[in-house]
Amino acid sequence: MTRRLGKGLVGKDLALVHFDAHVGTWPDCFGQEFGQGSVFWHAIQEGLVDPRRIIQIGIRSPVRRDVWDRTVGQG
Repeated sequence: MTRRLGKGLVGKDLALVHFDAHVGTWPDCFGQEFGQGSVFWHAIQEGLVDPRRIIQIGIRSPVRRDVWDRTVGQG
């Protein structure tokens, strides 16, 4: 769905409001390149979502320091 929306809005920035307990910005999910924990990492890498326009509400899971730094560093 994110790919379809992102490609349909060429030239416009897609914003995202994400309600979840987990960030979804891991580069992989338990060794799998594509998984429930890496959805937004891929969306950012593919340029589908502007990372400065993502709001995440309800995050409660621990995040490794490198994932935190990379996520914050992207916007």
